[in-house]
Amino acid sequence: MAKHSKKRSRGRPAYEPTEADRRLVETHVAFGTPQDDICSLIVNQDTGKPITGKTLRSAFAFEIKVGATRANARVVESLFHQAVGRPAQYDQDHRPLREELKPAVAAAIWWTKARMGWKETSQHELSGKNGSPIQTLNIDPDKLKNCSDAELAVLEKVLGRLQRGDGGGAGGAAAPSGEDDYAAAIDGSEGKVAA
Repeated sequence: MAKHSKKRSRGRPAYEPTEADRRLVETHVAFGTPQDDICSLIVNQDTGKPITGKTLRSAFAFEIKVGATRANARVVESLFHQAVGRPAQYDQDHRPLREELKPAVAAAIWWTKARMGWKETSQHELSGKNGSPIQTLNIDPDKLKNCSDAELAVLEKVLGRLQRGDGGGAGGAAAPSGEDDYAAAIDGSEGKVAA
């Protein structure tokens, strides 16, 4: 058997991207187009078919790597100029090349939130009648099960006063004795139940 001096290449020749293909891939990577969709846009001139994902990643590795970064940089530059403004630009004969861009408050607000960690805060303060503290009762549900009718009547009276805001308010008025009445009724302290 004779040996061949030339090595025979196996398979198809490697895909050679054009400059137009490179610009197209970088643009679509920047836009966020899925790689499978980008493959369908690039046709291999030797086969007449769209390239594969493997070919895309090997032939356009640089464009895939920098496409999104370059797009992000352009968007950030635009946002930055919207936030801080930009003066008009003129050529040597004082003809306008670009109009003045006045700062946009919305862009500045977005920048402070996204880049600087600022946030809008809302603070809600709750109070009782006329700014007095909110009155609360701690009711043990297990003790309610064993209440007599008289004890439940006291509880209804106390809750009614709290609901209406009677007693206890600004100006040093005394808090209603409802909690004491309730405690006495639930604890079974005979004689201390107020009607």
